Amino acid sequence: MKRLVLLIALCLCTTTLFAEGRVFCEIVEYPTAGKNIKVKIDFGQKQKLLSSQLLADDNGDTLVFNSQIDALNYMESLGWTFTQVYTKINPNGINCTHWLLYKEVKEGENPYEGLQTKK
Repeated sequence: MKRLVLLIALCLCTTTLFAEGRVFCEIVEYPTAGKNIKVKIDFGQKQKLLSSQLLADDNGDTLVFNSQIDALNYMESLGWTFTQVYTKINPNGINCTHWLLYKEVKEGENPYEGLQTKK
């Protein structure tokens, strides 16, 4: 009986060590003056006044993408998976495309690795 209890406890511990979860984010397309786009990202975090959520490179410069698909491919290269897209008209009357993505993460893994916003 003790061995059975020990075996069950060991199985539960092992399952906990490899627990996975799903983290969601939303990217919103913002057209630039040309044909390129910039992307704002939302992880559901509190937004500080005057902070920017535009995706940026390692130098803090805003990333500019050739198209929505270019931005989506960038996110996919970082392990994010597309789930849904919708278009919403903002208060200025401009259509903005919203892409919902998710990432499977293991316990202790940083799902936001490789992503940063403009400072």
